[in-house]
Amino acid sequence: MKTGRKVRLGHLLQFAVCTICAVSLVACGGGDQAAATVGGADSPAAAPGPAPSPVGPIQNPILFAAQAPTLGDFASRGSTFGNHRADVNRVIRGGDLMIRYPDGSLRNLTKEAGFGMEGFQGDKAIAVREPSVHWSGQKALFSMVVGGAAVQFQFGNHVWQMYEVSGLGKGETVSITKVANQPASYNNVSPLYATDDRVLFTSDRPRNGEAHLY
Repeated sequence: MKTGRKVRLGHLLQFAVCTICAVSLVACGGGDQAAATVGGADSPAAAPGPAPSPVGPIQNPILFAAQAPTLGDFASRGSTFGNHRADVNRVIRGGDLMIRYPDGSLRNLTKEAGFGMEGFQGDKAIAVREPSVHWSGQKALFSMVVGGAAVQFQFGNHVWQMYEVSGLGKGETVSITKVANQPASYNNVSPLYATDDRVLFTSDRPRNGEAHLY
C-alpha cells in the first residue's frame, strides 16, 4: 500500500513539474510558438528579416590596376616568383590604371592621359601593375610597360618602368609622368612613397649595371 502511494505521488510530481515548465515558457515570452506547443496546435514561425548587406558604403576613391588574364603560370605576371618580366608572352597587354569613386563612377586614367590603345594590342599597348597612393592622397606611383608586338612573333625588349599620376580628383585633369633617375633598361616594380617622399622600389638591375648577371 505504501508502495502504491509513492508511485502515485511520483506521477503527480512529474505532472506538476511539466505543467510549471510549460506555463513558464509562455510567461517568459516563449511567444505564440510556445503557447501553440502547450495547446497542441501548430503555428507558423515568423519570417526572418532581411540579412544585412556585407558591403557598406565606400567613403574614399579606390585606385586599382586592371589586368588582362595571363594563361601561363611560369615566370609570368600571375606567378608567385619571376613575375617582374615584361615580355609580351609573360604579360598580356591591355590593362589600365583605373579609379573608382564613392558614387560608383569609374575613370580610366591611362586612357585619359593618352596611354594604351583600343582593340588589337599592338606596338602602343600597355600593362599596369601595383599602384601606391601618396600619403596626401593627391598622387600615386605605379609601374607600367609601354609597347607590345606590332606583328606576330615579334617580342621586342620591354621593361617595367615607374610612373607618377596626379589629378586623381573627380573632374581634375589627369597627368602621368615617368619617374626620373630610375634604371632605364631594367624592370622597376613595386614603387611606394617613403615618409620623406623618397621613392622606394624593387629593381632587377644587378650591381654595377652588369646585365650579364642574373
